[in-house]
Amino acid sequence: MSRLNIKILALLLGFILCSSALAADEEESDTIIQLTPRVWLSSLNIVNDEETSTDQISITMYGLTFAVNPVANFNLLLTAFYGEGDGDYFNTYEGSGTTEVERTDIEFLLRYNFPGKKFSVFFGPRYVDFKEDNIAGSFLAEDDVTIWLAEVGLGVVADMSNNGRHRLFSNFTVAAAFAEYEYRDTNGFVESGDDVYPALDFNFGYQYVIGSYLSFSARYRGFILFDENDVGHGRLNTLHGPELALTFYF
Repeated sequence: MSRLNIKILALLLGFILCSSALAADEEESDTIIQLTPRVWLSSLNIVNDEETSTDQISITMYGLTFAVNPVANFNLLLTAFYGEGDGDYFNTYEGSGTTEVERTDIEFLLRYNFPGKKFSVFFGPRYVDFKEDNIAGSFLAEDDVTIWLAEVGLGVVADMSNNGRHRLFSNFTVAAAFAEYEYRDTNGFVESGDDVYPALDFNFGYQYVIGSYLSFSARYRGFILFDENDVGHGRLNTLHGPELALTFYF
């Protein structure tokens, strides 16, 4: 990992850990089941150190979280996202074109809420499948990346009002990501491989508890994966953007 990437990751970690808005998504409640539909208006940025270039692709992700409290102070959370998007594409030999992407993201977490404290820790696996089609004239390049992650994280919630209806929250997660990729194009070039990379996931935002059975949240979240491009140069892949969600309590 280059010095630049180390500095970027260190700055992100320092910002999140020093933020007064560190928080958990939900504190421990008396409800047994929580259902949360989500919309994540994300952008994918591919930042390459060596060429100092950035490509941005807009992806609207639709998601659903199912959470259950099997025993006191513990939560099981299953979250699934799916989205499609597009952006501009440029190939030195083929010219300008478009990029079409498809992303599936499934995460399963076990979370422990410390009794009497607005603090939690969590861990679990995550699966991401990312498909990308780059089109320029008659040229088509297909890229399919599958990622398995082992995640561990922390969070805190901070009340903004005495009645607990207004809250700030955030979560910070580190992960080891095992990535497999397959590439093919209309010129007949085919390539595949796999490797292990570090990853970060973070979010911070605001929650309003509407009543006993409903709450609204708005947050900014990001997912960062350090990997390498086709010529072995280090880069950061950052998926980030605002997310809106409604949580129903049963």
